[in-house]
Amino acid sequence: MIRVLVVDDHTLMRRTLRAVLDGQPDLGVIGEADDGIEAIRLCQTVRPDVVLMDVDMPRMDGIETARQLRGIVPESCIIGMSSDSSGWVESAFLSAGARAFLPKEMVPAHLLEVIRRECSL
Repeated sequence: MIRVLVVDDHTLMRRTLRAVLDGQPDLGVIGEADDGIEAIRLCQTVRPDVVLMDVDMPRMDGIETARQLRGIVPESCIIGMSSDSSGWVESAFLSAGARAFLPKEMVPAHLLEVIRRECSL
């Protein structure tokens, strides 16, 4: 079972992602966070296999959170997401330690494929 932490400040997005992921036999959501600070706290305790994280969040954005998580849970596979699909967002996420980036409009069609390809355990 691939254990996923979902990090997004929009409750509806977190619930939708949880429903999709929990519907898969090899994936399961082990926690949710609505900002980077909460994500860091949760990662220290639940040690997820995958951190699926939005870029634009209050208190600490996804890029800084990814950078900090590399030192805290280096074994976790970070996948960045954003409604801003400009090249700088993807580049910043990957430079911060994410293994993959998905524009949010591509999440429904490609999320499961990206998790299994980039974060296979």
